[in-house]
Amino acid sequence: MFVSRTLALGLATLSLGAVTAVADTLIMEDGRRFQGDLVSVSRGVVLFNADASSTTRAQRVRVNLADVRRINFTDDDFDNANDRYGNGTNDRYGTDRNGTDRNGTDRYGSDRSYDAGRRERMVSVTGREAWTNTGIDVRAGETISFVTEGTINWGPGRRDTAAGEQNSPYNQARPIANRPAGALIGRIGNDTFFIGAEEGAFRARTSGRLYLGVNDDFLNDNSGAFSVRVLY
Repeated sequence: MFVSRTLALGLATLSLGAVTAVADTLIMEDGRRFQGDLVSVSRGVVLFNADASSTTRAQRVRVNLADVRRINFTDDDFDNANDRYGNGTNDRYGTDRNGTDRNGTDRYGSDRSYDAGRRERMVSVTGREAWTNTGIDVRAGETISFVTEGTINWGPGRRDTAAGEQNSPYNQARPIANRPAGALIGRIGNDTFFIGAEEGAFRARTSGRLYLGVNDDFLNDNSGAFSVRVLY
């Protein structure tokens, strides 16, 4: 069984020491992906041991934190009785995220320890409004995370989570033509970007007020809303 986790990039320093994850994934802002082992995140620099499947040969990758979109961890041999990392938990950084309390230590608790100290705001994003004002002003380069719940109906027989429609066709009329219909999207100034159901950190490319919306070209027949927890 595989359990996937995503590390937000608001950390000043992260040192993994002797702990090694299996098949960590380093995802760059330009779309490049490296499989291997995260070594450290310190002083704005990420060190990553990329394996041969990602490059022509195994190598140490050194990149600027500002150029990294997110880092995914995948732990194999997940076992409730025999925690891989000790301390009686099943999560590399805290409480098991597969617990029974969805809003307690499971999804929003110490498992997401990288969110500690960040501000947060709950925003209801209705499917009938083009853009919902979050009341949050961000600066270029600041990282923002989104945790979403709920579904919207964005047309007859069309109901989806924030991830949007599967196998969604290209539609030039949508705010983001090549991304899934009905998905959660964001806008800061003139910069419109895709969010979906991704819980990793997004790095703001411009400064301004954050707006959230739905990637749909016809809103009048929509209903429902996404509940979005914004961490910034």
